[in-house]
Amino acid sequence: MPVSCTRTGLIRILVLFSLSVAGCEEVVSQKPQALAFNQTLVSASEQAGKALDILGNAYGPAARGEKVDPVAVESAYEKGLSLLRQAIATVRAAEGPKSISTANYKEATLHSLEATERRYTTSLRELSKIAMDPSLTFEQKRDKATPIVEKMEKEAKAEDALKIMTQRVFAAEFKIELRPATSK
Repeated sequence: MPVSCTRTGLIRILVLFSLSVAGCEEVVSQKPQALAFNQTLVSASEQAGKALDILGNAYGPAARGEKVDPVAVESAYEKGLSLLRQAIATVRAAEGPKSISTANYKEATLHSLEATERRYTTSLRELSKIAMDPSLTFEQKRDKATPIVEKMEKEAKAEDALKIMTQRVFAAEFKIELRPATSK
């Protein structure tokens, strides 16, 4: 009896080992795809950051209490919105290795970018109107803009935290080095 238990135990160990090795081989074979997928999502997040930078640069004079060129702000707004929408389309089209962590990472990144687009088309549009309103003093503009900006920053931080957490789980599953997803 002890011999058959040993053989059965050894066979179970070999089966489990072969299954785990097969799983490792699958993860290793998917590593290039996982790296490319991560790079695509990180690049899309960076593109969203660039979109916000473009608009922020157009707002620069308003932050210093100077007059804002409405044409420059509108042009920057449209260019930034276009970049943001391109980033969303890139994430929607991205395909990575088939796994729950891949789906979660993609969904968190997409949610973050879509929320950024909503803020861009609502809150940032409202900030544009405030910045270009000639009837308001610099202090009045600042007082009206501050709560909007604080709310936007709070929402973005929560979304980024979720995106980074899902990226870490994804990276651990596919044993890849992280290049953090950043956005503004």
